[in-house]
Amino acid sequence: MPLNRRNFLKLTSSSVLVTAMPLSYAGSLFNECKTKGGYGGVEAALNQKSRVLSLNQHVPVFSWQTVQTKAPSAFMQSAYRVVVATTPKKLEMCEYDLWDSGKIDSMTSCGVTYQGKNLPSNTTFYWQVMVWGSNGVLSGISDIASSETGLRSSSDWKGHWIASESPVMKLDREFGFQWNYLSLGSSVRFPPAPSSLVPVKAKIPVSKAAKLTLFFAIEGVITELKLNGHPFNLMDIMNIRYGTREPFEVTWEVPEGEVLLEARVFTMTSKKPYVNFATMVRLAHEDGTYSRQHPDWQKIDTAGNWVEVEKDSKNTKTPWPPQHPQMHRRSFTLTKPVKQARLYASALGAMALFINGHRVGDAVLQPGSTDFSKRALYVAEDVTDLLLTGDNALGSMVGDGWYGSFLMPQSRFNFGPAPLRFIVQLEVIYDDGTKAIVTSDENWKSTASPVVESELYNGEIYDARLEQDGWSKPGYNPVGWNESHFADAPAIELNAHEAEPVTRNKVIAPISINKLSNGDYLIDYGQNFSGWLRLQTPVSKDQKVTMRFAEILSANGEVDQSNLRTAKARDVYIGNGKPVNYEPYFTYHGFRYAQISGLKAKPNQNEVMGVVVHNGLAETGEFTSGNAQINKIWENTLWSQRSNFLSVPTDCPQRDERLGWTGDANVFWDTAAYNMQVNGFTRKFVTDIVDTQNQNGVPKLWAPNSDPHKADSATPGWSDAIITLPYVVWQHYGDLSLFARYKAELTNYLNGVLATNPDGVWRNDRGEDYGDWLSVDAKNPEDETTPKDLVGTAYLYLSMYRFSQMCEASGDKASSKYWFDLASHTRKQFDHHFIQSNGMVGNNSHTGYILALAFDLTPDNKIDQVGKAFVKAIRDRGTMLTTGFLGTPFALDALAKVGQTDLIYELLLRNEYPSWGYMIKKGATSVWERWNGDVGNVSMNSYNHYALGAVSGFLYRKVAGIEVSKPGCEEIKIAPLFSDKIGHCSATYASIKGDIHVSWRYVTADRIECEVTIPANCHGLLEFPDTFVPVTLNGSSDIAELENVLALTVQNGTWEAKVLPGRYTLNFNA
Repeated sequence: MPLNRRNFLKLTSSSVLVTAMPLSYAGSLFNECKTKGGYGGVEAALNQKSRVLSLNQHVPVFSWQTVQTKAPSAFMQSAYRVVVATTPKKLEMCEYDLWDSGKIDSMTSCGVTYQGKNLPSNTTFYWQVMVWGSNGVLSGISDIASSETGLRSSSDWKGHWIASESPVMKLDREFGFQWNYLSLGSSVRFPPAPSSLVPVKAKIPVSKAAKLTLFFAIEGVITELKLNGHPFNLMDIMNIRYGTREPFEVTWEVPEGEVLLEARVFTMTSKKPYVNFATMVRLAHEDGTYSRQHPDWQKIDTAGNWVEVEKDSKNTKTPWPPQHPQMHRRSFTLTKPVKQARLYASALGAMALFINGHRVGDAVLQPGSTDFSKRALYVAEDVTDLLLTGDNALGSMVGDGWYGSFLMPQSRFNFGPAPLRFIVQLEVIYDDGTKAIVTSDENWKSTASPVVESELYNGEIYDARLEQDGWSKPGYNPVGWNESHFADAPAIELNAHEAEPVTRNKVIAPISINKLSNGDYLIDYGQNFSGWLRLQTPVSKDQKVTMRFAEILSANGEVDQSNLRTAKARDVYIGNGKPVNYEPYFTYHGFRYAQISGLKAKPNQNEVMGVVVHNGLAETGEFTSGNAQINKIWENTLWSQRSNFLSVPTDCPQRDERLGWTGDANVFWDTAAYNMQVNGFTRKFVTDIVDTQNQNGVPKLWAPNSDPHKADSATPGWSDAIITLPYVVWQHYGDLSLFARYKAELTNYLNGVLATNPDGVWRNDRGEDYGDWLSVDAKNPEDETTPKDLVGTAYLYLSMYRFSQMCEASGDKASSKYWFDLASHTRKQFDHHFIQSNGMVGNNSHTGYILALAFDLTPDNKIDQVGKAFVKAIRDRGTMLTTGFLGTPFALDALAKVGQTDLIYELLLRNEYPSWGYMIKKGATSVWERWNGDVGNVSMNSYNHYALGAVSGFLYRKVAGIEVSKPGCEEIKIAPLFSDKIGHCSATYASIKGDIHVSWRYVTADRIECEVTIPANCHGLLEFPDTFVPVTLNGSSDIAELENVLALTVQNGTWEAKVLPGRYTLNFNA
């Protein structure tokens, strides 16, 4: 059965009993189940997807839900069986020639890993799941499902990598850059005084009049460039850049003779007392010929003489400026009717694929972001319906993507050399069973595409005059096209996608369109989001329309791009006089506002719709309450997650950064898993993180690693994402396969930290040591407002404890005990070093208390004192939090632990700085990077940054009261924090088991009603303080005697009932 957003399944491994079963007996049970019907149907998934077209090297992981055909009842699974075969007929005949798990006595319904025969490349396998209820009766069987392995090794790829470059680009690349090395002395200051900028010059001989194009790349900054004394306008990025300057090219008309190039350069950081820059000159002569040169640059020595700059032959980087993207086509003939066809493709760059004039698939910006020096993803598409018997055509368009685009803090082509390239393999099975393969071979042709320039930060230029109608259809005559040529095959892995691809997910209509005084049109979409503008206005031939994007407006009402730093964030469309339906191919933007210049008339709403783009993850959480501000906190967080879950979990979607920062992910991932089904997305990103590790297990601060340098030591709260993310997958989806895949790498990380901190207190080697980043009291973002050894020790404890729990669940008892003992020792050390006898933690900062309480680092006999000290610290600051990235996400959980419900709601309802409500009061439609985003430093001030939105996880767990209390939702704790300040609350979590729902409301001032839904095969743990003991449950006051209540206890001030699946209505006296 197809899965909907409520059926993206997930769960945990556990000890099981395997029972052998004769095939004939199994078959009779299947038939009995189908004939008589059981409890209900079974909806199953593989790797949490209804259909997998390319498994690659990934291990199949099965999960399922038992469908409740009637009102929820107390169904609990007692056993399951997973069977896999090479054909559906064999499944029907009970011939399980690939794998038969046997009947396993277990309530596990997710995280079940395949343990059968090897699955070769290009194999289709078929599978089913059988479920028994607690009465021992076969209750349901899933429909036969199929999945495919795809291309599992490099030898499966039969084609070549085709270079995506013009003949001129090819010759430029082969001539290459010349790198130069310029020492700046023993020490430098940054930013430099104007007198410190280093002048360099070069003389270029020109044999005949030509267009001179200078290609310039620098690992540093260039502030001035002149040709024959005439300056070229360079953006001043000295104080706003995050990293080096983007490579660029500039063209001048020059006469015969000699021209003089002059520049001023400097390093990009005081840590590097040198600057590297690379140049090449191309001369395009009037007779159509080209010549190329490497300028001989000179500098002034200490004696005041001009001397040659040292050449740097060791630098082999090729950061070419943006070049004109190419499109490619190949004709082919299919001689018989087609039964099945699969298209596999990858690129170093970004690609759009076409068959017979149709865009292939719904995905955009493919194949996505990876460390291309290690791996690239490939797409697998079912293209059966696009093919014809007879003549066909394949087409591709290739842009910069994450391989070629400028990525901070380095440059372009950070992961490998030019050119951009792609590889394609079309595999066809005819009706008669014979096969045909079409690949990226010598039969392809290429030409310049209508996309003139494409970069992630800067946007796209599209010239519709270059469109060639029918270029990817059969019968098209590619007159004037070039013969395609091969590129070197990269020594990397090609991996299938584990995450859902980037797609268009919503369309937003503008809430206003206004004409500005300069004739431009200002469009307000009323929502900050990631994506682009779909242009459908009339545009005449040669008319140029420019779209600029921003999150905020300047005082004069125009878009304000100052917080985007060097990102141009613009798309340009040049018309050809035909109807317009333009969306960019190879870029995206983060914005609320768009300013359009070049239009002849005001557009209507339908002509300038906003397209929301992100990974197509199923949204699994819903939340609402009686308070608009709290609802907006949840909504803004969801929008920031949508905006930033784009191939990687970026920090922000708009400025010249957009990196997969691990610290943001580390604190947010539990919230992410409530909002969306993130299992596959997590698998992909954890692979990215592992790819950044050095030999000591230290991961980079962001992934993929756009900076070739490895981190020297781990950074607390950032590096710990390598543990946290697999842990969240286990908790929410019961899936330990990601942990198993990278267990050695996770172990290496923890051992690396302990190697220089053997007593468990993280004093040494704390990497960038960001601490509680962007806390309220910090003058600089990384200031030590909370002792950094306290922060590090807390996160080290949490990582070791979580690792020990995953070892235990996976059956590795020895490792579990080893890491649990180390974690316990660190817990004692934390108490000894950071918790004082009077309850004060650390330096009395809010984050110190939060970590001590939320991470369970406080001994039981000190919780009361620590809690009181924490509350006093908050009250002493005017009932506000002063926390940053590492403290804020857990602040309310810490207060809940010490029973501070009223204070929790005071903080949630606060709307003065600093607070979540302050952002909303100032008009935020997504979460800000800083508490003071309205006045913060413009060079680091994103208005769409999910980290502080981690509080939304608390809204699910505590305000609504839906908390995953055992891995894989085997048990759900229902413990809402009632408050008449908000009146009512309702939330639903589409878990791996099914929908979990809680809705509570104050019926009157003195009576509360709470409705709870627990899905099949899941225990509920209803928990309330003794101040809110239920008067009735499902209308009965004799709660302990109800059939679905397994246990009822009242102790230590807590009322607790363990219940079976079903619907429950509880009534309380307020």
